Order: sequence, then C-alpha cells, then structure tokens
Amino acid sequence: MINLDEVRSRALPSPDRGTDAPAPGSPTADPVRASWLLCLLVAIDLAGALAVWEPVIAGGRGGPWLARLAPAAPLAITISLVVSLVNRAQRLYLARVCTVRSAEMSGLTRTSVVAGAAAVWLSGPLHQSVDVVAAVIGGAATLAVLIALRTGYARWLRSARANGRFTRAVCVLGTSDEAHDLVQLFAEQPELGYRVVGVIGDQHEWASRASDVPVIGDVTGAVNAVLRARAPGVVIAVSALPGGSLDRVVRELAAARVHVQISAGLARVGHKRLRAAPVSHHLLFYVERHQLSHWQSIGKRAMDV
Repeated sequence: MINLDEVRSRALPSPDRGTDAPAPGSPTADPVRASWLLCLLVAIDLAGALAVWEPVIAGGRGGPWLARLAPAAPLAITISLVVSLVNRAQRLYLARVCTVRSAEMSGLTRTSVVAGAAAVWLSGPLHQSVDVVAAVIGGAATLAVLIALRTGYARWLRSARANGRFTRAVCVLGTSDEAHDLVQLFAEQPELGYRVVGVIGDQHEWASRASDVPVIGDVTGAVNAVLRARAPGVVIAVSALPGGSLDRVVRELAAARVHVQISAGLARVGHKRLRAAPVSHHLLFYVERHQLSHWQSIGKRAMDV
C-alpha cells in the first residue's frame, strides 16, 4: 500500500514561494533559477531580521545614535543568522511548506519567538543590553517585517511566473477529465508556476481532448517518460488510476527522485475544509461542513444590520 509519510514528503504544492530544489540525480528544468530564488528568499529573511534587530539592540545603549550601531552589529548579525537557520529547520525555504499560508505564518511566529529568546541569551556574552521588553518588541517586529517581505516576494514571483519566468516543468499523469482540467488550470493560471510538458496515459483517450499538450508515454512507462521530458515533478490525476496502479506508480516515481503531487479530485472544495484522516494504510480526507468562523459570522451580521 502507499506509504503516507513517503507521499507527504514528495508532495509538490504550487511553488509560489521558496523552492523545492531537485534531489541529487533527479531530473530538473533549471537548477540555477531554483537556487537563485532560494538565495533571494534567504537574503530577504537575513536583511529583514538585521533591519529589525540593529536598531532594537542599539536602542539599549547610551551615547549618540550612530555610535551605537557598530557595537550592536555583532549581536544583530548573529540573531539574523539564527532567524535564517530556524526558518531552514522548519523547511520554510521549501515551496511545499511556505506556500501554505497558515504553515508559513505559524513557522515565522516560532522563528520570531526564538529570535527574541536568542537576543536575551546572547546579549551577555556579546556585551550588549537586551532586556525582556526589547526582546518582545524585536520578536514582534521580526514577525511583522518577515511577513511583509515574504508577501512582497510572493507577489513579485507570481507576477514573474505570469510572464513565463521561473516556472517548473511538470508532467500530468492521466488522460481523464480530471487530468484535462489540471492541464487547463495550469495553462490558464501561469502564475501558479507549473508548465506542463506532457501527459502520461492513453493516447486514444487524450486525442478526444481539446489540448495541445502531447502524450509522452503510457502509465507502465511513467518513470521513463518523465526522465525523457526532464521534468522534476509529476501531478497525478487520481481518477485516472486504480488503487494498485497508483501505489506502484507513486513508489516508482519516488524511487526515481521525482516530486509527486496527487490530485484529490475535489475541484471546488476549499483546502481549509479538508482534514487528513488516514485509516490504516489508506489516506482519507475528512471534509468539514462549510460554515463561517465566529468572527466572520459577527462581521456578516454587522453588515446585514
């Protein structure tokens, strides 16, 4: 059966922010661009943290303002490195993590708390004065600045991808209606970052679809087809494969170090309503009833009144 942890580790959500760098030996469309985006995001985090902590630390010292900045620099730089390392430890430089807004927000919150604690802990050895109040202010400012900078980065990247830059080549596995809908989705919304280079499945079934994307192989030779296309990722239309075939294909693709994303077949169900509820070796999703949150209900009632 499908190993749930393996499938989750290979998931490839929309690469709007960060990058999922290809594993060694895996096919890749453009590793240079992926590395460039990764370096840019790391630089944004470092610059944001440094811009916050330099004035926070300098504010705790006496004397002229400009004279305070140089002594505060070692601790500010150290905290900036801590921010980047904690973000890396939480995998906030991977697209499959930081594209989920709730996951990114919670991760950045933890990073900001660690940054504040590190400021207090390291202030003594580095001969600085950072009290608890300054640490709290610095942590809160770090969270606000990182969110703002990463939001701006995401908007810039979506705009660039809408113009055909920084896209990732993927194959769609399946020739069903669901697979056709996925191909159309990626073509109509290039800002998502997917560029479909081919579909894998039945040639005759796909011929009935109105699509210019070619069939590059059948399901039995999925791995070879992906390698020939040099696509680092595959999106599987779950309706196109029976359970046994799906299990085999996922394992073969994972063994070839190809990123795998499986469509749930739910086109118009918000992801916030889905809860992973695995039963034994089967991955199931529980669909929450659609309802407004408490504050949304209050806001709606206020607007009605």
